[in-house]
Amino acid sequence: MLSNKYLGLIFILMITILAFSYCTGNKKSITDLSNGLQVYNKSCYTCHAAGIAGAAKLSNTNRWQASAKKSQDVLLQQVIHGFNGSNGVLPARGACGDCSNQDLSDAIAYMFPEAGIGF
Repeated sequence: MLSNKYLGLIFILMITILAFSYCTGNKKSITDLSNGLQVYNKSCYTCHAAGIAGAAKLSNTNRWQASAKKSQDVLLQQVIHGFNGSNGVLPARGACGDCSNQDLSDAIAYMFPEAGIGF
């Protein structure tokens, strides 16, 4: 029979493992820039290449620098839900109805370096 000392240690170990699993399970997936490129080409290119509806062109570093002041979480929420800003309109999900949140996050992570902004 295990002593109370060992049962206490086992209990603490189990709580630690559960807490660690919970904390690491909520983290975002690793960014996939090749997927970001595919999503950009499929859904973002049309507006961001030409500046349609006020979209920041990838060549407009000043606009991207202003956006980079926001956290990636804020930017992702704006892409998911849509955004009306002083420069234009971003439709919900960037008008990509079949893009997952991870796809959208990958596209964001792809575009900033392409615009010359470290993110």
